[in-house]
Amino acid sequence: MRQKFREYTEIDVTVWILVAVAIIGIVIGLIEWNARRQAAAITHEMLRPATAEEKAAIEAIAAEGERDLKKQLDAEQRYTRQQMAELEQLRMKAAARPLQDNERCVGETRMRRVDNGWQQVNEACP
Repeated sequence: MRQKFREYTEIDVTVWILVAVAIIGIVIGLIEWNARRQAAAITHEMLRPATAEEKAAIEAIAAEGERDLKKQLDAEQRYTRQQMAELEQLRMKAAARPLQDNERCVGETRMRRVDNGWQQVNEACP
């Protein structure tokens, strides 16, 4: 016994192509509908007023952030004051003492007279 296969006509092929396009269109439509539904839900949630608990939680987080910033600012101010005090001490130490009889300034370099010439001194010139 031999099976006989049915021959497809142009109309049969066209119908199958239209069914496939319709199924693809329905799937794409459902995906788009779901995306819009989720976007609308998210928008609705974001635009609703905060509850009392949410407001309290937000205020607590903001207060904690302000405390942390104040601590950080105080630490930075202490560090800056300490650095300024150290700089002032260095300036006072580096204040040029008057030249002695055996010293000269050449440019901004202090030189001291020695037996065979001049020696550079690591001090500032007045």
